[in-house]
Amino acid sequence: MRWINKETEIYCSFAKSSGNVGCQIMNTAFYYYGLNKIYKSFSVANIKDAVLSARYLNFSGFAITMPFKEEVLDYVDAMSEEVSWIGAANTVVNNSGKFEAYNTDYMAAIKYLSTLTLMTMITFIFWVMVGMQKR
Repeated sequence: MRWINKETEIYCSFAKSSGNVGCQIMNTAFYYYGLNKIYKSFSVANIKDAVLSARYLNFSGFAITMPFKEEVLDYVDAMSEEVSWIGAANTVVNNSGKFEAYNTDYMAAIKYLSTLTLMTMITFIFWVMVGMQKR
């Protein structure tokens, strides 16, 4: 087991109302693999202040939940191609002081959809469209 020290990388999530599941999963994985990293969730009211804090404290990265997935793009330095056309991110990585936004929800959805049959895909798209009409 490693102790938290000045070399420990800090990761977090920013949500309107934070939970513990992400902390349990991420910190268990960090411990299991012997990584000198910690993960903490934060409830925030203002994503701009949260991102500025993460930048000032040199966090290694953070996750973003609703309602901040679009607004966070105003406070990052770069975004993946997918984020540019989706218009939302759920992950920000600190790459040598440059905050880069990604959408791993999109990546997981594409991977899942690639396993579906054509009929299942058509049914899925139908229900998505029905759901969007209720929005």
